[in-house]
Amino acid sequence: MIHVEQPPSHDPPFVGEVSHVPEPGQRFTPSCRIVVSPSIRSLCQSLPARQVQELLTLMSFFTPNGRVAASTPDMAGVLGGPAWLMRARLLRLAGAYWHGQPLVWRLVQASGRELFQPSSAVYAIRELLLPSATLQGVAPVGRERVITASRATYARPRHIVEKEIIARQGWQSPEEQTAIRERGDQLPKHLNDQWAVNRLTKEGVDFSLSVKLVKECGAEACVRQVQWLPYRHVKNKKRYLAAAILGSYKAPTDAPPFNPKLLD
Repeated sequence: MIHVEQPPSHDPPFVGEVSHVPEPGQRFTPSCRIVVSPSIRSLCQSLPARQVQELLTLMSFFTPNGRVAASTPDMAGVLGGPAWLMRARLLRLAGAYWHGQPLVWRLVQASGRELFQPSSAVYAIRELLLPSATLQGVAPVGRERVITASRATYARPRHIVEKEIIARQGWQSPEEQTAIRERGDQLPKHLNDQWAVNRLTKEGVDFSLSVKLVKECGAEACVRQVQWLPYRHVKNKKRYLAAAILGSYKAPTDAPPFNPKLLD
């Protein structure tokens, strides 16, 4: 269920409101609805129509507890097309930024399964508290009691988890994003250029230098050298990568040919 209302202006474009529906036997079942805030107008204005469609489709994969995540087959089953093309589109969406933050996070589970989920810039979960009269004399039992005790014992603060995700994905920290905005460095407007900048920063290249390389040499030249980097066998990858882009280094002998469809 997706519905529009007027929450506070500081809300992200999508808010998952999670409530717990009482059931017989003093149990509660989680239930979620996605609320769309007015800030979605700004988001839609900054994205191409196709990426708006992809983001809305991704948001439809929400669970009763408010979690949103979808795999490439999930998305391809809704939007159609081959899986490899859908994955390329999702990677571009993961490389798009809004107000200095990624729109989508790419996560790889221990099993190797790849998932995409909205970042905190566009999605937040809000717990809806039941009236005190409803909760009076009710305590979680069975599975709910175990979950409550586990969260109280093992749950980690959100800021620590987000810091680990940022480090694992190679994104800029909030402090770096603030510094970037103060310096006036701007992410390119073209999607291919944005994706190229994101690929370079994930390899350790400074954000400002990544923007400069993409502007001066083009997205294709940058992505080509990133694709060939694993075959270079060099120690200082980020320094070599910048030199390879500026010097238009040829492909290593054992590297596969560059796939221009990545930038279609």
